[in-house]
Amino acid sequence: MDSLVSSYKIHLNTVSDDILYIQSQNRGLQVQNQNQRALLAELENLLQTVNVDQRFLVTLTQQSLEKVQSLERLEEAAAQLYKALQAGRDTDMAATMERLQEYRTHNSQFCKRVYDFLSIVFIAQSTLLLGDTNGIKPVKAPNRPTLVYHEEMEAYLGRYSGLVLYLKEMDENLYAKLCAAYFSAASSLHSVQMKTLLSTYLSNIKKFPEEGHDQSMSRFVASVILSQRPSGFSPTLSAVVSKGAAGMRRAGTIIRSPIEGRNKEKERVSDGDSKASEVVLFQFPMVCSSWISQVFRWILEQIAPAIRHESEFITDFLQINEAGLTFADYMGLDNYFRRQATRTMSLSQSTLKLIRGAMDLIFGYLPAELKTWLDNIVLKDKMEVIGVIASIELFLADAEDHGNQFLAAIMEKQHIRLKGVLERHVKEQITEIEQTKLSSKKRQGVAHSVKHFPIYVGLVEAQLIGADGLEIRSTVDATYEKIVQTIFDSLKQMAKMDGEGEDKGRLNYHVILIVSDLMTVPENMHHFVAETSTLEVGAVNVFCRRAEAIYEENLTAYIKIVLRRPFSKIIASTSLSVDYFDGVERLLKTTAPAEVINNNLYSKNTLRKVVREYNSKDMRKHVDALYTRVAKHFVEASGTSTSEDNGGIAPGTVLVGVWKACEEEVLRITDFFTKTMAQCYSDCGINLEYTVGDVEASFRRHRIGT
Repeated sequence: MDSLVSSYKIHLNTVSDDILYIQSQNRGLQVQNQNQRALLAELENLLQTVNVDQRFLVTLTQQSLEKVQSLERLEEAAAQLYKALQAGRDTDMAATMERLQEYRTHNSQFCKRVYDFLSIVFIAQSTLLLGDTNGIKPVKAPNRPTLVYHEEMEAYLGRYSGLVLYLKEMDENLYAKLCAAYFSAASSLHSVQMKTLLSTYLSNIKKFPEEGHDQSMSRFVASVILSQRPSGFSPTLSAVVSKGAAGMRRAGTIIRSPIEGRNKEKERVSDGDSKASEVVLFQFPMVCSSWISQVFRWILEQIAPAIRHESEFITDFLQINEAGLTFADYMGLDNYFRRQATRTMSLSQSTLKLIRGAMDLIFGYLPAELKTWLDNIVLKDKMEVIGVIASIELFLADAEDHGNQFLAAIMEKQHIRLKGVLERHVKEQITEIEQTKLSSKKRQGVAHSVKHFPIYVGLVEAQLIGADGLEIRSTVDATYEKIVQTIFDSLKQMAKMDGEGEDKGRLNYHVILIVSDLMTVPENMHHFVAETSTLEVGAVNVFCRRAEAIYEENLTAYIKIVLRRPFSKIIASTSLSVDYFDGVERLLKTTAPAEVINNNLYSKNTLRKVVREYNSKDMRKHVDALYTRVAKHFVEASGTSTSEDNGGIAPGTVLVGVWKACEEEVLRITDFFTKTMAQCYSDCGINLEYTVGDVEASFRRHRIGT
């Protein structure tokens, strides 16, 4: 019995193991069956996806490309064809697709249709934008010419960005042709607009001097001619300065012009004089330089945004970027199709080269047009180049800040070229200054380069408003340094070469430097100092101080020499160290004042003989003689009249300062005599036979208004 029970248990255990095995196999088969059914469903779904419904294919060939609703249906139909073709790029799937070649044919036809349509649209939209004004907004005073921007055209073309993205992935050759077609149309459009803009401004500038100007556009007409002419020829500077724009500070504050209100007389030159040789120094513009540079800034204010917006538009419209956006992403397709698109979206090297050169293809004409326009301005007057360079540097910095590398490259090329023009302009100015000859015999006076340097500075600074911190600011300061140093060297060289005889040569030397190193407009050194200080140009203020120092040095030397002839005896006593008071002064270094009178050379009788040399009548006579000589020097030197009909010194002339210095020197000598006599001869009862009042009265006779 026990044996039988054990046998049953063994059989039951075996059966249990078999049952468990069968159950486990059943569960595995169920899972496998479910997976196979799911896979079959997915395959059926995929097969259904890659089989494009006929109605979608008809839509691709028949639906309009103009209406917004039609474009949406086209994008939906294109998405169905896109999925089939992307799946067809998978080898295993391609084997199951009987209509794959048919889909490829439909794709080619649709891509060709999109390309043909958009090629026409590009030209049509460009023509529509240009209209009758070549893409320039109608000008109505006080507005200025401006470009018609492309917002409407870009919005219209932007509707096709999805189809362009489809074209990029599904037919690269037609995509490259479409890019080339757009680049060509955009280039023609921008070219017409910008050429019209440039020519409009240029024609206005050319006719501006003949037709007058608005108060905001100052007209400045000036030309400085240095002629080697006979004595008495006195060239003047003809200038017309608008009160509203004359004399601008660097900070933009209006100040008085150094030449405002002057030079009202017009120069009359005879036919004979016109044959004399001429050297042109500091030729000034026919139109206010600050306005010319402002015009160029207005042009750049139109061109720069146009270039920047065009770059942004083609980046989005033609997908010229590194974003890697695909049509599957655009339409929100399944990840399978996105992965497929990502694997196959790379472009050929020829297409990449084309789209990378997009900006050059669109705006390739611009560098040459800008060069031509700028050359026309620079040919009109080379000084214009300073304001133009300042404008370029401003927009160059702005282009770099906005990442507009194409515009920055164009501006940099023009910047380098125009800096060369400026360097040549400065060299020409320096060469003309070095070649200037001034006859010391005729003493024709203030060198023209010196006389008009403040005007030159004023014209330059008018172009540099708001240019602080730019490279051109330091360049101009260095230019001032070169020109002024050349002027100083030239003046000193001319002064050394001038005159005959030692005393006359020394007089002429100091006269030239006194008149010229003030760098003033004729007849008023103080006016120059005041005007240059109000300009607030640091570099020029340094030159002004240097000129003042040279003026004071040469004025002192001139006074000592010029006083020797009318006051030969009395002046020699203090200047040449050979006569009475000079000896007294030396003796006081070793002798007490009370003991000087005991010296035979400086006795009471000797003193009496010395003081009798000059009385009040003699003082007046010698001052008259001094005036005649000094006036002759500076009337001839300034090249203009420094006196009025009654023979006195006209206010506001160089002679005012010189005459005052002569008076102060004679008063100083008189004071020295008086103090020396009071110190050493107080008990002798001997006094000068003229007084300080006699000196002042004698000099006052030759001043106007006193």
